[in-house]
Amino acid sequence: MQFPDGKLISKTVEVRGDHYRPAPTARIAPADCAVIVPVYNAAEDVAICLERLRAYTPPEVDILFVDDASPDPQIARLLEQARDIPNLRVLRNNHNLGFTGTVNRGMAEVGRKHPILLNSDARVTPNWIAGLLAAARSRPRVATVTPMSDRAGAFSAPELGNDNGLPPGVDEITFARAFRRRALGLYPQVPTGNGFCMFIHRACLDEVGALDVAAFPRGYGEENDFCMRAGRAGWLHLIDDRTYVFHDRSKSFGSAKDGLMKAGRAVIDARYPEYKKAIRVFSHGDDLALARMQARRSQADCLNPRVSLPRTLYVVATQTGGTPQTNLDLMAALQDSRDAWLLRCDSKHLVLSHLQDGKLVEIASRELSDPIEPIRHVSTEYDETVAGWLQRFEFEVVHIRHLAWHSLNLPQLAKLAGCTVVFSFHDFYTICPRSSCCRTMGSSTAVTCNS
Repeated sequence: MQFPDGKLISKTVEVRGDHYRPAPTARIAPADCAVIVPVYNAAEDVAICLERLRAYTPPEVDILFVDDASPDPQIARLLEQARDIPNLRVLRNNHNLGFTGTVNRGMAEVGRKHPILLNSDARVTPNWIAGLLAAARSRPRVATVTPMSDRAGAFSAPELGNDNGLPPGVDEITFARAFRRRALGLYPQVPTGNGFCMFIHRACLDEVGALDVAAFPRGYGEENDFCMRAGRAGWLHLIDDRTYVFHDRSKSFGSAKDGLMKAGRAVIDARYPEYKKAIRVFSHGDDLALARMQARRSQADCLNPRVSLPRTLYVVATQTGGTPQTNLDLMAALQDSRDAWLLRCDSKHLVLSHLQDGKLVEIASRELSDPIEPIRHVSTEYDETVAGWLQRFEFEVVHIRHLAWHSLNLPQLAKLAGCTVVFSFHDFYTICPRSSCCRTMGSSTAVTCNS
């Protein structure tokens, strides 16, 4: 449970409703992934895609744009201007390879990293990477994970299809937050993913091969073919029903779209006779029906102005002393701009509370049978419980005011959940030579000092 070289040694946690249990698969960290964006014209969409990636993608995630010889000169200018985005690279095909060939080039270029395919007309939202990876870790042999969307056909919500508008006056980020907070984390299993935004496990690529560029040179059907091959090899495909990514469909294909769809479907039906029956789950599956019901409820939630507020989790030890009092003052001062929550632990009693109308209301608690003790300063039970709460309640910021009687793994658990971590040096406890907690913060943790 320590942090050699800054890496967490712990079990990951599966979140399904209110139940948390160790997940059976190895941890996939954001740094193990690379986002691949194939580009062909549609400069306006590319600009928005870049803006969203800059705002909501962790800096440790590689981003690769592959320009498929776009004739529009605006594309080159946009991609040149985006080079200040951390870990962003740009490649340009010497000649047009088509969508499938461009994606294959991108997946080869990122080496051993897990590729996350993203269309240039997709618009990501907060915690999208953390959401996809949580689903990928939820069970063994997950080949692909696809989020839900407004216009992604069978992957759309609240309604199946490509016409899901937002409630009047509601912006995309507000709805994505409301959607995530309503989500059940069921991770419905489906026969195929959708390449508009799709995590792919590198081991699956190694086993079944890349996309079939000969059969699907320009797209439409290539991801279905890949997923069906993987399914026959025992791999699974999941929908991340906790993540919502917006999408404008098919602008790069123009008038060729209908013909490409028809040709691609003909190949799929010929290769996989089971396909037609398998895809009935998209319209008749119980888990997907529940996910879409929650999406409808999240639309209503957006009418509450506090839904749009980002959530901050403050961390203290005991209920006495100066830190808890100054922390309450901080929570109250920021309540108009942040949805404030509190995590406290006295080594045995772990309590999560929510600030409501100026008062802390207990939301969840756990009596630790494996308490925190001052020598190791870790507890597997604590880590699994808190990891579950971090995913369930979707905190965007974790502000650690005092780490006493909490696990030293807390900062890294928060990072894995997609949170920004703020660590306050309250007193000499934090830098005591007997404690290794300073090593837990990680390179991207913000640090403040209250002493």
